[in-house]
Amino acid sequence: MCYFQLAGIGIIVVGVLYYYDVTKFDKVIPYQYKSVDTTPIELMVVGSIVVIIAFLGCTGSIFESSYLLLSYAILLLIIFIVQMVLGVLILIALKDETLFKRELETTVTKSFDQYYDDDGNKEWVDEIQKTLKCCGVSGSEYWVRKKQAIPESCKEDSDNYHPNGCLDVIAAHAKKDLRTMGIVLLVLGLTEVLAIVLACCELLNIRDREKRRSRTARLLRYHAAEQTYQEAAAQQRPYDERRY
Repeated sequence: MCYFQLAGIGIIVVGVLYYYDVTKFDKVIPYQYKSVDTTPIELMVVGSIVVIIAFLGCTGSIFESSYLLLSYAILLLIIFIVQMVLGVLILIALKDETLFKRELETTVTKSFDQYYDDDGNKEWVDEIQKTLKCCGVSGSEYWVRKKQAIPESCKEDSDNYHPNGCLDVIAAHAKKDLRTMGIVLLVLGLTEVLAIVLACCELLNIRDREKRRSRTARLLRYHAAEQTYQEAAAQQRPYDERRY
């Protein structure tokens, strides 16, 4: 049971890594996909809860507490259901890639259109173009069509610009991250099923041992009572013989 704390720590690490990755695109994630922003946080919360629950299971196993093990199995089952729902929702949300990209294009274009009008957008676009090695919404021609100077952040080197548009790069990056998180949740769910089965088996073994110990204790009490009775009877016999 104790090993499952490592799984909880693993979930937290995945959540932290993807939190810093996904938040880069927070500005352009379409409204109907805003739950995507909270997915890494939900992973961290689930991971923390799993660590606590695993401690219950570990303690219950060491001290052979059926109540702690039962609590561990029930709570883990609840976490498993939550993870499965979260993982399936992520994969369903990304199933219609055309709709996702169309909605994403609207928000990305809006941010890029305001590049020279809003310092906040300018800073974000520059960071995206440098980090993801992309240029404009659809390439350097995006800036040319708008009759605006191509930002320095678009440059691949002194003579060339990044060939890829940021829309395609952001969409691919976001989908890859979310798909990975969904798969991680589903895989961890399978390990949780294994942990629940092991907890139930351990619970049955503990209760079986408790029953055997209870039967043994009853037999010992019975034999002790019988021996006491026999000793009392043996002491009473000489007294009766003297009377007669």
